[in-house]
Amino acid sequence: MKLIDTEGGPTITTLAEKAMLVRLKRSMWQPYAYDEAATRSAGGRTLGRFNKKLCASAGELAAVNAAYTDLYRYVIDNTVPWLDDGVRMLSSSHYFDFSSGVRHRVALCDNEVNKLVAAWPDIIQKDKERFDLAALQSNKPSMFNATDYPTDIAACFDVQMSFYPVPDVGDFRVEISDDDKQSMVDAIKSAEVNVTKYMLGELLGPVSKFVEKLSVPIGEEGAIFRNSLIENVLDVANRIPALNITNDETVTKIAGQIKDVMLIHLRNPDVLRESPVVRTAVKDKMDALKNSIAEYMNGVHTPSGVSCGPQESATEVAADAEAAEAGNTAA
Repeated sequence: MKLIDTEGGPTITTLAEKAMLVRLKRSMWQPYAYDEAATRSAGGRTLGRFNKKLCASAGELAAVNAAYTDLYRYVIDNTVPWLDDGVRMLSSSHYFDFSSGVRHRVALCDNEVNKLVAAWPDIIQKDKERFDLAALQSNKPSMFNATDYPTDIAACFDVQMSFYPVPDVGDFRVEISDDDKQSMVDAIKSAEVNVTKYMLGELLGPVSKFVEKLSVPIGEEGAIFRNSLIENVLDVANRIPALNITNDETVTKIAGQIKDVMLIHLRNPDVLRESPVVRTAVKDKMDALKNSIAEYMNGVHTPSGVSCGPQESATEVAADAEAAEAGNTAA
């Protein structure tokens, strides 16, 4: 196993041993078609192009698109950016869970495509009727054109998932210049830093929204929230272990504290809606964690909001807040 001695830090394995690269390619049929006649009647191409919306009411097509979107979202949620060309990075320890999740979603995509294929003739017929009715109502020629619809709709949808090793300077079988080697080393170091920034950014968004919402006093406009406010924060915190390719302990601590707070209040969200004291206490706790995230993103490696000793649990936070509420009521 190759090891790298990091200045002022622990000895860690190379990025190539901790992660792999993945690329998702999706081919999808777009339900739009250019209409030359409609473009001419609208004033010609100098004023724009007229594109028809096809299969507007086809639930089967919507289901295919939803399945493909779910697959894409799953890949994005469980990987981190690598470069700007669509390639992303996956923790090697998460490979089996990830590939299982991908296979499950690809199967769902295929199933929805099969349903679309079975319904395709009826979908085309309904679209013809829709265009013909619009033509009758407007006293204009129908815009239906059978050639706008693929004869093999299944061939218009495809999914390819590829896995690659993370580049390692030591793996090159040809001699490369010292400058090129240094460029690759710098790129890999940058990728590791970006992993941490990406995780923190993923946490910061929903945590900031949570704090902003709870900052509105109960009874005032904008104070009401849905349970999804808590669920969205918890979802990101739960995904951090799979994204934490660099095993960043500070990110792990922050995510753990966020998860603790969210879990207890997901079980009883109404206390945040009804108790001003609990609401304020939880808001303050999450605000401190939000500041810890921001500090760490700015390069502070021991943020003030995250202690390295025993952590205050969410149960203790809630208990303190409820005790304060009880004392306030008694007074």
